[in-house]
Amino acid sequence: MALLKFTLFVMGSSSDSTLSYIDIKLHGFWYSPFTVKVKLTLELKGIAYENIEEDRLNMSAQVFQYNPVYKRVPVLVHDGKPICESTIIVEYIDQIWPHNPLLPTDSYERALVRFWVKYADDMVPAIGSLAQSSNDEEQEKAIEKIWEHLRVIEDQCFNNDVKKFFGGDTINIVEIAFGPLVRFIKVLEEALEVKVLGDEKFPHLQSWYNNFKDVPVIKENLPDQNKMVAHKLGGQGLLQALEIMREIESCSQDSSKTFRENFEETQNLISIYDSKVLQLEIAYYFLDVVGRHNDSSMFVKKIQFHGSLYINKANVGLGKYKLDRMTDIKLHGFWYSTFTLSVKWTLKLKGIPYENIEEDRYNKSAQLLQYNPVYKRTPVLVHDGKPLCESMIIVEYIDEIWPQNPLLPTHSYHKALARFWVKYADDTFTLLCFPLLSMLIFSAVASLFSSSNDEEQEKAIEKIWEHLKVVEDRCFSDGKNVFGGDTINIVDIAFGPLITLLVVLEDALGVKILDDEKFPHLHSWYNNFKDVPVIKENLPDQDKMSLQASTLISAAAIHSGGQRHKRRHILRAVHVWHAHPSHP
Repeated sequence: MALLKFTLFVMGSSSDSTLSYIDIKLHGFWYSPFTVKVKLTLELKGIAYENIEEDRLNMSAQVFQYNPVYKRVPVLVHDGKPICESTIIVEYIDQIWPHNPLLPTDSYERALVRFWVKYADDMVPAIGSLAQSSNDEEQEKAIEKIWEHLRVIEDQCFNNDVKKFFGGDTINIVEIAFGPLVRFIKVLEEALEVKVLGDEKFPHLQSWYNNFKDVPVIKENLPDQNKMVAHKLGGQGLLQALEIMREIESCSQDSSKTFRENFEETQNLISIYDSKVLQLEIAYYFLDVVGRHNDSSMFVKKIQFHGSLYINKANVGLGKYKLDRMTDIKLHGFWYSTFTLSVKWTLKLKGIPYENIEEDRYNKSAQLLQYNPVYKRTPVLVHDGKPLCESMIIVEYIDEIWPQNPLLPTHSYHKALARFWVKYADDTFTLLCFPLLSMLIFSAVASLFSSSNDEEQEKAIEKIWEHLKVVEDRCFSDGKNVFGGDTINIVDIAFGPLITLLVVLEDALGVKILDDEKFPHLHSWYNNFKDVPVIKENLPDQDKMSLQASTLISAAAIHSGGQRHKRRHILRAVHVWHAHPSHP
């Protein structure tokens, strides 16, 4: 392995940097599934790096400097440039060092693996609930939720008896996404004495995991399961004591007992090492998980229309793109959905003709349920009969297939930065701001029946302001017209529909969220963004959207029974209106 790493260092393998192994550091926690994802990727690529073990309760100043937005690990530092968020880091590594590729070369196949990587991320809250459960009832509920996810993975992802791995005979990014999570579930099984991954219940998943963990480079670099169980049960101080205990013959473990039984029996023997144990619960890390360029010179001239679309290969520089690539494009969505809007704007910016299929929120078409059997939601783009799901995965797919007016930068580091902010838009706004907006809407409607909701409304607005402040200070603070400089890029596409939602809700609820003085950069950026002709022409009518929101919310309030049911109906109306993906 050392010879391989040296050879790769001398040869180099990246168009971005000839000597790409000069300075690579990884900040993380040894037990974190997210850090493990990055470590396994580096090891599979044979890339030498410096591992910097962080203290969960006392992280280094470098972590806060490198990741001021989330203030968490893992962080990869390559030649002094930080890359944050595990999936973004893995894709960055795969692009810089393309040997042993983890992503397919075909754009559609690449979109499919990104879908399953996102699904793995969506599992994390359910696993976190099990990790922090404090009684049998909570455990049972958490396990049921995890089973729902595992059943989808069993039936839809790892249901091929022929292939060893998702990518065939070799590991790809799907394995890197699911592998560390399955290892952590097994740790929870032993630590909590529960059964989650039954062989009979999930035979394909179990077979896949056995193949995965038996790959030599994986086997050598997956964290020791017993060590992780000890850490989960007792914390770092107890872990150190256990390692000392293992060296003492009198404390040798009885092989006929479970690890937990031996652990509990020997606790009194090591109490002197456990007097100041820090309870570093892995579950606490999962609670933090919310988190999804700038080359104006790469702008390509606008494509021309002469009856049908013609792409100038001299402008694109990526070979011949035939007209038949656009022969059959359909978009299933809701006109008022922020997520559908992201895809529509992307298609319009690219000048791509498509058939719009307006779905009924309460009576979705059979095609939609067939195309997206996992989430059963919009938007779904169908290209030549092949479905693609999840809005930002669709946007990246479109950008790869039709590279005119590119939305992603070409430079790998700038691309990673853009993906970071896309992830922030997706995670922070959908997992934090949308529930807060729901609370805000509920308090506004409830004020029709009671005058005691002003304080709740103010708290909801202040919480939303916290997240907008991050975007104001970190994302749109450089005075550029749009994030991409002079031209729109994928970050603008991610934030644009969400800010549009805030503006509409301000009108519908009679509140002020996007304050000009409080968020001048964000306000200026949004004005520039919505004034771009193609955006302006395809922006849903604000009065129509406000009316839609007001009608749904008012109807929910009028037709609800008691206050408890009223809240449920109002929140349902909110979810119906913006088609939030967490609420299918």
